[in-house]
Parts: sequence; structure tokens; C-alpha cells
Amino acid sequence: DLFAAQAAITAVLRVGDTGMDWCATGLPEDEPPGLRPAVAEALAGLPRQGDGSAPAACRIDLDPPAGGAGGNGCAPLAQALRACLPQARWALLVPIAAHSACDGCVVLLGVREGELPPAGSEERALEAQAAHFGRVFENIRLYAQVQNQLAQLRAQERERECTEALLRLEHATASALASADELAPGALAV
Repeated sequence: DLFAAQAAITAVLRVGDTGMDWCATGLPEDEPPGLRPAVAEALAGLPRQGDGSAPAACRIDLDPPAGGAGGNGCAPLAQALRACLPQARWALLVPIAAHSACDGCVVLLGVREGELPPAGSEERALEAQAAHFGRVFENIRLYAQVQNQLAQLRAQERERECTEALLRLEHATASALASADELAPGALAV
């Protein structure tokens, strides 16, 4: 029951695709049409850490003071989340990332009155879990790359073996023709 969150979204970007796999709990059945693009836009716009590594978590005030836009730089997402869950007061977007690659995010929504709960051990635990998922996705990507490279190496090995077999056959043919040329003059003399 992290932060006593009332809803959660897990969005995972598809590699080589513009789509996103999506899992949501605590949201209305009819999600607003702009919610998924807003999550993708917020994810793409998350500021990187000072060292250029994966984006940092984004804490979003969905109940800003009068006249304030709220959203902490994620205004389209804040607007889409308000439309989806009007009673939500805050959201926490935690990227699923490893190193510099960002594969998705976890968004928690809370309806508790007042400001977004202060960062603490629950948020750090969620960030650690999301980072773990990011490493899993990175390992999957690396495994796929290794499998692809292995398939290429096997194809090159088969091509090399075929070339060697052709060279052996050409050598044997040339040797046979050379032997035939050496025997031919003696065969004609008989």
C-alpha cells in the first residue's frame, strides 16, 4: 500500500515500436483517450540525472494552488490524470530504467488530502524495484543482441565452410585434370 496509493499504472515501452504495454489498477473502466500518450510524453520528457543516467522520479501535484498549473513539468500528464481520476491529489512517476535506457514507468496516484507525501523509504523502495525491472529489460535486450550476433556468426561459419568445400572440390578437380594431362601423352603413345 505504497503511500496509500489509490491507483497504479505500469507502462512498458515496446522495443522498436511506438506502442506501450499497459497495466492499470484503480482507474475507471473508460480511461480518457489522452492518458496513454500523456504518459509516453511525460516519460520521454523526464529530466536526466546530473550524470546523464536514467531519468529521476517525477513527483506531480495534481491539486495545485489556485492559479498554479501543477504537474511539475509533466503538465499534459497531470491534466490527463486529473481527467481520469478527478479525486487524485498527487502522482508519482518512477521510470523503469537501467543506465541511460528508459523502458517505461510506474505511476502511482493518491487521493489523500494535502501535499504529496515526502520522499522516504517507500519511494526509494519503488525506485529500487523499478531500477531492477529496468535491468531485467536491459538483460533481455542484451540477450536478444547476443542471440542475433550468434545467428550471424553461425551463418558466416556455414558460408565459410561452403567456401572451403568449394575450394577443396576445385583443388581436387584441378589436380585430377593435371594428372589427366600428364597421363594423356603416355596413353596416346601406347
